[in-house]
Amino acid sequence: MSMRRLIQQFHYGRTVISKALAAIAFIAASSMFASGQAAEVLTIKSTGAAASGLGFFSATCRTDGTVFISVTANATHSKGSGTPVTSLAFAEVYMSWWDDCTQAYSYALYAGDVQFSFKDGGGSRPPKSATASGQIPSVDGSDFVTIQMALTAAGTPFETDTKQTTRYQGFTQKISLDEAGVPATGTFSVSTPSFGIDIQNFSAHLGNTRSSYTTITK
Repeated sequence: MSMRRLIQQFHYGRTVISKALAAIAFIAASSMFASGQAAEVLTIKSTGAAASGLGFFSATCRTDGTVFISVTANATHSKGSGTPVTSLAFAEVYMSWWDDCTQAYSYALYAGDVQFSFKDGGGSRPPKSATASGQIPSVDGSDFVTIQMALTAAGTPFETDTKQTTRYQGFTQKISLDEAGVPATGTFSVSTPSFGIDIQNFSAHLGNTRSSYTTITK
């Protein structure tokens, strides 16, 4: 299943970015399980300010590329029976692309702490703006990405309150998301040691997450 198709499957009104996060966490965890890099359960919890973006790219030998970033404040994450770790600001960057050289889909997942600042929207409202930057390692430790993102709220605020269970190739994902969000405009750059990415059709949103809870089981 291509990343574009998976994102379309999770489309839900103006909350496509939030749904993309669910899709990406799901397929990334599936890849980790399949390669023996993760235990039976992946859990991610977060509350507070959030910033997400989604774009598309192409590069040498790489077409139909998708890149997604999610930055959340106060995120607790754990794999299997491992001890939960809480980060002041935690980012996930997920990339997928069709490799013309190997004739196969490739996936890369990066996760780690970043610098994250935002202008508070007041009360339960989403932030007015946010910036994020940092160098994020891949989950297998073989690579890293360097990211820069700056977003400003630009649109009509919306509410997301959803619970969903999805099954995909032997894996089950459950997600519960309660968030006040707003569309955003801005810039996002990402690069790896092996190739640069020219991001096209970038879309984003800022959120104030009241609760986000995702579990993936095999």
